[in-house]
Amino acid sequence: MTGKRLLPLLLPGLALALIAGCTRSRPSPVVDDDPEPRQVSVAELAKELADRDPDVRFAVVLQLRRLGPKAADAVPALTKALRDRDLNVRSSAADALASIGPAAAPAVPALMEALKDSDSDMRRAAAAALGAIGPAAGKAVAALQMTIRADQDEEVRRLARQALRRIESSPTS
Repeated sequence: MTGKRLLPLLLPGLALALIAGCTRSRPSPVVDDDPEPRQVSVAELAKELADRDPDVRFAVVLQLRRLGPKAADAVPALTKALRDRDLNVRSSAADALASIGPAAAPAVPALMEALKDSDSDMRRAAAAALGAIGPAAGKAVAALQMTIRADQDEEVRRLARQALRRIESSPTS
């Protein structure tokens, strides 16, 4: 399926992108004249994360976030999106991983790296995602402790403390 057939399913994400201040300089590759929307698989959405247009990638990430745990098959693509050049895509990828929850555990190493991002919004999103993953993010404990001690942003430190509590709260961790 081409990106153009995804428009009906991505419209909510595109609307959020516009609300967030993103603008398009060219027609979206996810636009289609087909008035009949059809279901798009998580795999098809994940493929669109490779699109050259950051607005398209952002809209796809927002759509995956809305799917929550149903988007678990997109964890590898979302993990890669944590390194996107576009901050909106990066931080929203962390939000999407958070919405997936414990099934996003394979992204923990990349989220630990994201705790060192130069942008505080990205560090906040990474800390929140680690907390949402919960005990399955156990290998992030040391990185979160370092963030609590060293990060200059109070909100990042608060989210890291919250994540640490969620990770350590389970007797299985």
